[in-house]
Amino acid sequence: MHPGPRQAHDAQVAWFLSRLSAYWCIKKTDLKQIIVVFDGGLFSHKTREIVGGIVTVYAGGGRKADDVLVLYAKEFREQGLLITNDRELQRRSLAFKAGSMDVVDFWQLVEAVHERQAMVANKQEIYGGLSIMKYSSDEADEEMLVDAEVLDQVMIAGSVSSSVVKVEEGGCARSLSGTALAKKDKIRLAIRKKLG
Repeated sequence: MHPGPRQAHDAQVAWFLSRLSAYWCIKKTDLKQIIVVFDGGLFSHKTREIVGGIVTVYAGGGRKADDVLVLYAKEFREQGLLITNDRELQRRSLAFKAGSMDVVDFWQLVEAVHERQAMVANKQEIYGGLSIMKYSSDEADEEMLVDAEVLDQVMIAGSVSSSVVKVEEGGCARSLSGTALAKKDKIRLAIRKKLG
């Protein structure tokens, strides 16, 4: 969130929650819940509401969100993933074996899920950085025909990929093959698959 006038802040919070809500609608089969915690609030005690499927918590007057997040880390332990750039907060949650992820990394996953959803809605796929639209033969015209050079680029991009990805119904991608990973990397990959 960027600092600024209260109205701008409220608009940013509303946009942020709506974006997370759309992400939640796509990923709710993979994720138990998404909890967003804000500092302060209108009341002296912690308040909780659900907005568009997102659990929104205000720490309470004079309270910091960090303390509430550590309580959630203690409650959820290995099943929780804390999204924060605060190194001290990451350290505190690690005491309860809760994982953490940087905000930018998480937001990139959220945006990637939105982009994949939009591509599926538009019958569009990306291969090696090239965008390809699917059309039925009766929809195609002369301008839509792919020239040989573009087709060669798609084939090369597909052949140098380190893993094969199958796009399933609903836009979910699943890796079919790839290189062997260390246990720690497999855990990280599993978390990223659930999130993105």
